Amino acid sequence: MTATKTNTTNKQLVKDNLVRQGYIPIYVHDDQDSKTLIEGAVDAGCMVLEYTCRRHDARQMIPWIKKEFPHVAVLGATMIDGSRTTAFLSKRHPNFITINEMVDLGIDGLVSFLRFRPQTFECHSNQLVMICGVSTPNEGIEQLELGADFLKVGVGSSAGADMVVDCRVATHFCLPFFVTGGMTAERTAQLIKVGAVLTSAGFDLILKGDIDAGIRITTKLVSKRIQDLVTAVDNARKQYQPQFHAAVHDGRNNPMSAGPWVS
Repeated sequence: MTATKTNTTNKQLVKDNLVRQGYIPIYVHDDQDSKTLIEGAVDAGCMVLEYTCRRHDARQMIPWIKKEFPHVAVLGATMIDGSRTTAFLSKRHPNFITINEMVDLGIDGLVSFLRFRPQTFECHSNQLVMICGVSTPNEGIEQLELGADFLKVGVGSSAGADMVVDCRVATHFCLPFFVTGGMTAERTAQLIKVGAVLTSAGFDLILKGDIDAGIRITTKLVSKRIQDLVTAVDNARKQYQPQFHAAVHDGRNNPMSAGPWVS
């Protein structure tokens, strides 16, 4: 996974690198050293990381990533888009980060388990990759029409997984799903088979076997685990999404356009 030099906008470059990477590590709150996890992902070749405001050092580490690894894009995640709700959460949870504050930290995209409001798309969708959560195909189409780039679906539950599978015919396979929730290498292949564009997981899953075994978490180990998952994505794409796989490996601009998805 290497950055491709193009004449596209910065947003399109981030989006293309996100698509090429395929498997996105998510930084949620845990007991692991943040720099070890970040450096391991970068060593694995990751060009895009998803850093959530659930991780208590997001205010410190997002600027650190942008300074130390300026070629790496950061998606600010677990966003809530509503003034009353965010005011409440900001008072209750000192680590909660609003959309405006996340943008000020220098992120390259916004991620939510929930929808974004029209005014948020108007303000940010030209510059930032927008990934919003949906639970129905109609919600997905509505968010795409407003400017969403990908639709995040939790497939750890049967409802989320069933929605991804069941909506394919009705939507002509066009919804660009970013799936999360139990995304092991095997599960990743299953979701790519039914049309997912992107897969993701937190380090609680990525490193679960190592943590359970009491193995010391090092940069080298993190790199190996992420490389294995990125390879699983690539193999599944080659088998189930061959035209898209070829576009990714040819290095063409907007490789997502080789698939059936709105792009």
